Amino acid sequence: MIFCAFERECFLKKDQFQELVLGLELTGLPFLVALKPPMGAKTIESTLPEGFQERLKGSGILHGGWVLQQLILRHRSIGYFVTHCGSGSLEEAMVSGCQLVLLPHVGDQKINARLMAGDLKIGVEVEKGDEDGVFTKYDVCKAVSR
Repeated sequence: MIFCAFERECFLKKDQFQELVLGLELTGLPFLVALKPPMGAKTIESTLPEGFQERLKGSGILHGGWVLQQLILRHRSIGYFVTHCGSGSLEEAMVSGCQLVLLPHVGDQKINARLMAGDLKIGVEVEKGDEDGVFTKYDVCKAVSR
């Protein structure tokens, strides 16, 4: 199972939120997403791609609030952790033993991702466009697959 969570200060734009959840769907693996609603949205359900919730039944859970990340990461069914690369989340993830899929957004998160994927080789970073920093659903799926 894939667990995807970002810190409460990390907000995605609607199009990137949709690419992320569509990329998780493309993996064919069950997933749990715990994210704040995208910028300008009141709920995550209001920003989901058309037909997504119907396709999700039985294979994915979306939660727009806070979760006990440490406990979720320790659960034996979690095999992958899609993270924004905050230092606290990375510390919790390294203890859990699950595979890291790195999706940094700002500042030290980018440095943390390069350290985890490059130097330590304990994670795979989601590829982003060189000029615009945008990722696609295929980039997310590819990173999980690797």
